[in-house]
Amino acid sequence: MNERNHAAAFYMETIILLIVFMSVILIITNVFTVSYSQSKKAEELTSAVCLAENAAEAFLASDDIDTLYKVLDEGNVQQQGTVLLCRYDPERTPDPDGAITVQISLEEENDYLRTEIAVSDSQSGEVIYELHTGKYVKEGR
Repeated sequence: MNERNHAAAFYMETIILLIVFMSVILIITNVFTVSYSQSKKAEELTSAVCLAENAAEAFLASDDIDTLYKVLDEGNVQQQGTVLLCRYDPERTPDPDGAITVQISLEEENDYLRTEIAVSDSQSGEVIYELHTGKYVKEGR
């Protein structure tokens, strides 16, 4: 009878150990999955910030929307009134059918030219990053 209790205890310990081991594996797998997802989101945000900063620098270097269009156009820019739409692929290379859209909206008030730059996913339309900036323009330009 004593041997039977030892065998039962051994099997119970083995089962408990297996349950604990499987739980740890599941938790670790979940942690790695979440970290991978967050890494992809961080990569996407970093890319969006870079594209928005580039657009802001081009805006600050331009006197008007036509000059801005010429600065940014690499075959990937469309102009719709005071709005420019630039398309890029995930590697931030200009691409007319790109997965990332940079929308640059210009608005002029007196001597102040303001812009709103929105970087979004072309498929979902979800805005990834927005940047607002402006500059004073010279009179008589």
